Amino acid sequence: IIYNYALGQFNSVTGYPGVGVFHQDRLVFGGYALYPSQFNGSCASDYFNFSPTDASSNVTAANAYNFNLASNDFNQIQWMTSDERGLLMGTSNAEWIVNGADSGSALSGVSVSAQKTSAVGGMNVQSYQLGKCSLFVQRGGLKVRELQPNLYTIYGFVCNDLTQFAEHITNTGVIQFAISKNPIPIAWALRSDGTLLSMTYERDMEALKVGWARHVIGGTISGGGNSKVESVTVIPSSNGTSDQVYLEVQRYINGHTLRYIEYISDFFTTYSVLPNAIFCDSSLGRVGAPTTTISGLNHLNGQTLSVFADGVAQAPVTPVNGRVTIASASVVTFGLGYNSDGQKLRADGGAADGSSMGKTRRIQRVGFNLLNTMGLQIGPDFSTLDTVYSLDSSTAGVAGATDVMFTGIYTHPIPNPYDFDNMFCWRQSGPTPGTICGIYPDMEVQDRG
Repeated sequence: IIYNYALGQFNSVTGYPGVGVFHQDRLVFGGYALYPSQFNGSCASDYFNFSPTDASSNVTAANAYNFNLASNDFNQIQWMTSDERGLLMGTSNAEWIVNGADSGSALSGVSVSAQKTSAVGGMNVQSYQLGKCSLFVQRGGLKVRELQPNLYTIYGFVCNDLTQFAEHITNTGVIQFAISKNPIPIAWALRSDGTLLSMTYERDMEALKVGWARHVIGGTISGGGNSKVESVTVIPSSNGTSDQVYLEVQRYINGHTLRYIEYISDFFTTYSVLPNAIFCDSSLGRVGAPTTTISGLNHLNGQTLSVFADGVAQAPVTPVNGRVTIASASVVTFGLGYNSDGQKLRADGGAADGSSMGKTRRIQRVGFNLLNTMGLQIGPDFSTLDTVYSLDSSTAGVAGATDVMFTGIYTHPIPNPYDFDNMFCWRQSGPTPGTICGIYPDMEVQDRG
């Protein structure tokens, strides 16, 4: 008969950890169902050993530790991140930093100090670091926040709202998060309705630059509606030169609900070759001798596909038994098409007697600073878009003019009446490259007498 025993920390009675992280050469767990505010660190350099004492029952700095976040509020640990300032933790009601009890000392079983650094609260979604800052999803899933180190305190952080100017973008709530750092820092957020979001992020000590976008993935689901992204993650590319974003996508193809594992291709840059451009979803490429018949498209049977062949957009095709017929070409990319849409918000261009907001005004012309762009539509709204047949100023607007990649300033008239809004739209459709570096509207304002 066993009279003395110890119940293990992780079991079906007390619960299993909900989050984990490596910090200061220890594996740290937290977020248990029965002990929501408790976290445990393994023995130093021994990640599967959580013994609080050595063989002689002595407690040393190298042994495992366990600690509870003491607070007046309920604090279920939701995420943890290892930071140079300490172990950052997000709970359901606050953000904490955990360090050794003495300044500069390591966190251990004989030296623990936990300080609340902000009182926002987060979700059980993995936090990620970009530069000196940590990004996390606020409780409720509608905001993404940034813990920025406060240079004027030892352990302080500023908790900034990164969705402040795009509160609509998270809509049904963010349930998953991933970060790609190379070549551009981008946070990828997955909404509960299967919509993929991206947040281009750049932070220096003086300024924060954030830009949100919504990505509608090509294809549909059963019963209609856009394809759903069910999971997103990021791993290094095979050649190690960039981060690759992988998606699990649900689509309805040829009478069946299917799930595809897809990745986002590398960015099209000034060094890229035009025929190799990939601007369609669930794409498949072919390189070889010129041909008019291509097979191997069974995964997209019955779908209307965009075709980019030898640097030219051809008419859409629909695979039957995985086979299509095109105009003769050597380098071809097939895939589900999508629109890349943008709309300018109301602009305050100033007026003789103050702000132009609240006055009738008209945007009569707009300039686009473009990089390697072909195939662009511009207009006052998405139902009235002009197809730009050529971005070259010498042949712009001429139907049938050959479109080539254009870099420079292109201007286009906007047939807007005088009103209070004066917005304009642009669309990049088809499988062609396009990068907009700047937009410069020419606006007339009617000052009231």
